[in-house]
Amino acid sequence: MAKKSKKPKSTKPISRPPALSKDSLLRDFRVLALILAVVISIILIHPSYSDGELKTNLHYGLDLVGGSTLQLKVEGVIVGVNTSKEKVVSYEVERITGFKPQIVNSAQDTITLAIPSTISADELESSLSLYGYTVDVTPSGNVNQVTIWVDDTRATKLFLERVTGSEITPFEENDEVLYEIRSKISQQELSSLVSPIGTVVSYREGVTRNTLELTKRVLDEKLNALGLKDIKTRTVGGEYILIDMAGEENLTRAERIVTTPGKFEVKFYINDQYILLFTGEGIESVGQVVYDDQRGWGVEFRIDRESADKLRDTAIKYGVLENPSNYPLVMFLDEKEIFNATISPELADTLRHEPVRNLVATTGFGSDAEQTARDLQIHLRVGALPVKVDVIGAGQVPAALGSQFKKQSVIAGLLVLIGVLFVVFIRYRQSRILLPMIGTSISEVIIILGFASLIKWELDLASIAGIIATIGTGVDHLVIITDEVLSGGRMPTTKLYMQRLGRAFAIILAAASTVLIAMSSLFFIAFGALKGFALITIVGVLIGVLIARPAYGRIIKDLIK
Repeated sequence: MAKKSKKPKSTKPISRPPALSKDSLLRDFRVLALILAVVISIILIHPSYSDGELKTNLHYGLDLVGGSTLQLKVEGVIVGVNTSKEKVVSYEVERITGFKPQIVNSAQDTITLAIPSTISADELESSLSLYGYTVDVTPSGNVNQVTIWVDDTRATKLFLERVTGSEITPFEENDEVLYEIRSKISQQELSSLVSPIGTVVSYREGVTRNTLELTKRVLDEKLNALGLKDIKTRTVGGEYILIDMAGEENLTRAERIVTTPGKFEVKFYINDQYILLFTGEGIESVGQVVYDDQRGWGVEFRIDRESADKLRDTAIKYGVLENPSNYPLVMFLDEKEIFNATISPELADTLRHEPVRNLVATTGFGSDAEQTARDLQIHLRVGALPVKVDVIGAGQVPAALGSQFKKQSVIAGLLVLIGVLFVVFIRYRQSRILLPMIGTSISEVIIILGFASLIKWELDLASIAGIIATIGTGVDHLVIITDEVLSGGRMPTTKLYMQRLGRAFAIILAAASTVLIAMSSLFFIAFGALKGFALITIVGVLIGVLIARPAYGRIIKDLIK
């Protein structure tokens, strides 16, 4: 009898995870772009919980953390003067010598005068050089032939420096030479001072854009040197500087910090000790960054007579002039070394005979040396701002109030998001529509905050308002996409879906373009809070159009049937 064959035992197939299809959401570049942007933004924000509070890399303005705000006005005027070097030099020489000179010759860059020889050539040359003129005196019988190297602009500049006691910077504007006077002076007073040599043909308060920006940079450097954080400095027009000092609640201290010069010192290092030469008060003016083929980059500056005498006397007393390379000259700002070099052999030779007031601090050759020279220019000016500033307004936000504003801003944002999405739910009554909208809106906010963290933008109440506005416009765009795609009541075929999605994006791009144009105009012409509102709105719209909207359009294709 044959045995029955046993049936083979059935085996279960090994289960494998399904491979992602070509149409899978996680393989779509639009969805991947959104996910990647969110992940990077979270890394940039870096949320963490410690000491009983949530901490992030986000920066907040004084609206949200408290602090002080100052409005400063720079003191200066810009004028045009109708005169010539012949008038200026003749007047100055007569004022100095007591004799009316005779003009022998006048060229573009020189003027030659004849002056009675009752004044010695050395005395005449010394007197004119004192006022900044380059002079050559040649005795000729009963007269001295005096050649002065000067053009119209420099002659007027030297005259204005003498009568106003201020630093003067000439510049061209619309083919006209104007003069920036870095001090406060009325038009009537200036006209009276200029009347011996010409007339004031134009006058306006303010300073040049370069001077205003330089003053801002000096203030930034000064505040950073004091270790203050979260300082926002910005210029407005040609006269005003606004400073937000987040976290600095003492308004009196804030004003003192801004208006009080830093502690600047210049010393010789001799025999293992520092010998003080002069302080920031001894610097009369700081010139431009210059370049010389022999010495490289450097910064021009001028010291007063007392400081020049102290520099020369100290150098002679301690033998610096005999071996300059062994005795460094060191500059300190708030007790921090910012420059270290030895005096040149040429300067040492000059100091053996007379004090020197016009100096150049050289930093060498190359791009690094140029940047060092520009930084040194700022350091030199910290002891004396390019122009005096007046505090014309001040305000204060207590830390407790700022913290309350921060909480209320978060609550307001959440209420806006909940309110908008509730309206959307009432309209569609489908969670499959509501959830992608919630996810997309939250993703946009995270990416905006990530961008703000990346550029270290200080979030204030206006910036929060920009985020809230972005949520509203973003949901509007998502509604447009949803209505267009589901205009037939159900998800269409792929071809029809693409056509409808294209129509939706045409509407969205047109609406986004108008917002971008309006906000860009506001960003470039506004300042302060309005600038923050405009920037956040622009960033939010771009993130939505370039990343969030395309991803949402792809997501609803799979989730809505």
